[in-house]
Amino acid sequence: MKRIAQILITIVAFLASAIAFDFIAALLVGDNIAGAFLSAFPGQAQLTYLDRYIGFMSSDTLGWFTYITLGVTQDLEIIAGGVTVIGPLLMYTPAISLPGATPQGLIPIMMEYHPWSSTPVYFMPALAWLLKLIGPFIVTGIVGGAVAKAKKDAMGNTFLAFLVIAIAGIVLNIVHVYMNWISVAWKFSATLTQNPAYVYFWGIYGILTPDMLGYIIGTSIVALVFAVINGLIISIISVIVARKK
Repeated sequence: MKRIAQILITIVAFLASAIAFDFIAALLVGDNIAGAFLSAFPGQAQLTYLDRYIGFMSSDTLGWFTYITLGVTQDLEIIAGGVTVIGPLLMYTPAISLPGATPQGLIPIMMEYHPWSSTPVYFMPALAWLLKLIGPFIVTGIVGGAVAKAKKDAMGNTFLAFLVIAIAGIVLNIVHVYMNWISVAWKFSATLTQNPAYVYFWGIYGILTPDMLGYIIGTSIVALVFAVINGLIISIISVIVARKK
């Protein structure tokens, strides 16, 4: 029973921190138009990230919570840079639409468009996205290690927490897709900022496709694979924290 409680605490830590870092990102981006790609929430056309986020949360609560839970599947490769594996499957091209933009990670973008550069407007959105990406992971790893009594438990608890959240996200995504398939507005533009691999399946099962089952299977596979990868990576943080006890 104690282990179940530890896993639940770790799950809550991720969900709470994911929401918290969304609001932190909103404060950093403000009305910076270069940060519009961060707030590509379906059906929201307000100026600021915060307004779009709250609008998404209130108008499509199921979609918003699916977006939060699928956060455990975010692709950490976005941090370092772009790679191409199996065509566009793992290629990330910055959505900040620079002339001749090439695949880059958040760190390279921040280095190139730093506050003292000729185009500093892109720095803050990249920083906000970086915090959104790694903040919840780090918090979850620390909490997972802190509540565990041994490093073995810390690794197992954190990994299981990621799997549970991912499975919940997959289930919610299936429900959301089933309820809204015929509507263009449901499409998860919000999740595309989390994992470039979703773009691959987006292209195959595009807005006008009738193949709902194929879309569900594809996105579910992506979510599960990256949840496993992220869970294993962040478990290392939990082990380090647990060893200090």
